Amino acid sequence: MENLPVFASSDEYRLWKVLNGKVPENRLESITAKILSSDGFIHPAILTSLMDALSKDQKKVPTDTLISLASKSRPQDSSPTVRATEILI
Repeated sequence: MENLPVFASSDEYRLWKVLNGKVPENRLESITAKILSSDGFIHPAILTSLMDALSKDQKKVPTDTLISLASKSRPQDSSPTVRATEILI
């Protein structure tokens, strides 16, 4: 059995699949804006996948964007914060 994340909805799963595929730049920007403007917490697998996609697409991801994305995770989820730190270093 693979170690795949467990999502609360099929929408989260589809978003994660999109982020782990080839994402056009304009779609990546709209996904980032949608996540940053959303209320509530975002699954850490989605946040880390988005950070990875942004770091592949852009040579330098803005620090503010990474901090804002990491802040969308639940307090007990440390992987988005760790991933943002890895990208910044």
